Amino acid sequence: MLNRASLLIFIILLTKVLIFDSSSVLAEQNKADYVDEMNIEFILIKSGHFVMGRDASVKIGYDPELPAHEVKIKQPFYLAKYETTQAQWQLVMNNNPANFVDPRRPVENVSFKDIQKYINKLNQLYPNLTYRLPTEAQWEYAVRAGTDSVYFFSASEGRLNNYGWYISNTLGGTQPVGLLAANAWGLHDMYGNVAEWVEDCWHVNYIDAPKDGSPWLDNTDWFTNNCKERVLRGGSWFSPAFELRSAYRFKHFNFNRSQHKGFRLALDK
Repeated sequence: MLNRASLLIFIILLTKVLIFDSSSVLAEQNKADYVDEMNIEFILIKSGHFVMGRDASVKIGYDPELPAHEVKIKQPFYLAKYETTQAQWQLVMNNNPANFVDPRRPVENVSFKDIQKYINKLNQLYPNLTYRLPTEAQWEYAVRAGTDSVYFFSASEGRLNNYGWYISNTLGGTQPVGLLAANAWGLHDMYGNVAEWVEDCWHVNYIDAPKDGSPWLDNTDWFTNNCKERVLRGGSWFSPAFELRSAYRFKHFNFNRSQHKGFRLALDK
């Protein structure tokens, strides 16, 4: 007979299996707009405008998420449907730095500098394309997918288990990409799994931030540490629900590696 602890573990595992099954059906319904020669699937993100950051009237959040400001994404672009997997990294770099080894899981334990090497190799292999990291504004525009609520599905975390891997619904570590439901624009794992490096240098708030979706790369503020610190978005498998909000942002040194950090590619149209 199972004791209470064993029964609890069994229920958790069964719940995760059920989530996998239902979400796989959802994943099959979302078609990519472009698939490159490496079989990386991309979603076309159309131009538009949105309010970036946290409205000051919403008390839950951090100061670096302020002030809320309107941004116009003038040019459409492609964003990877999934976080970059270990298989995709291995194919280009001929190594796998991940802690949670599985070709279907996102690559982690990669720094911003490591990712630039990966992107440079991709652009050499496929000179007719321009791979890059998304800008911070592009990332938030894509995760919100036309919404202005705390999470892209609602103002509260009630349904977060359907969309993101975080500390409350994983037994530890990353999960294969695409198992949970996508947002309204067909992007998976924008919340959780791995925190995603973006192109921008870190600034302590959005005062004087670009309003056109371009990367914020100037170093005039000494807090940016000459751009040695870069922005990450989305939270990770180790994050509380609070850090999976659409407006949440944090920083790390561009040479830092950890089992919580990965990325997804953008592609210019």
